[in-house]
Amino acid sequence: MFDRYTDTAWALDRAEELFDATIEHSWDAEYGGFYYTFDRDGAPIVEDKYGWPVAEGIGAAAALSKRVGNERYRKWYDRLWEYAEANLTAPGWELVRETLPEERFLRDRAGFDCRPWLSPDRNLLRGAALLG
Repeated sequence: MFDRYTDTAWALDRAEELFDATIEHSWDAEYGGFYYTFDRDGAPIVEDKYGWPVAEGIGAAAALSKRVGNERYRKWYDRLWEYAEANLTAPGWELVRETLPEERFLRDRAGFDCRPWLSPDRNLLRGAALLG
């Protein structure tokens, strides 16, 4: 949008760099989801996982796919949606998960899924759906 007023080529290059760094360092290759923070060497600092970075990743992948035309962004868009639908939403999208702790914390002693649910009014994924 700002490219109507000024040269923004640098911003698109930077957006690609930031997206790639986030995927490289923050995406959990074993369980999926983004670690909350990572250090300068790319190691996770806080391994908690939240739903909102996935929603933002979906939006970023959609925007980059449209602007750059590189198929890898469309593939990440699809991958992030698959992850979100499998891990962050209840059937019918009535509820969403705010956090996803490590796999070992997902079930209580009786085997029940104990991740918290939120109501749809806080559902960032609905907004991300509008971008695709």
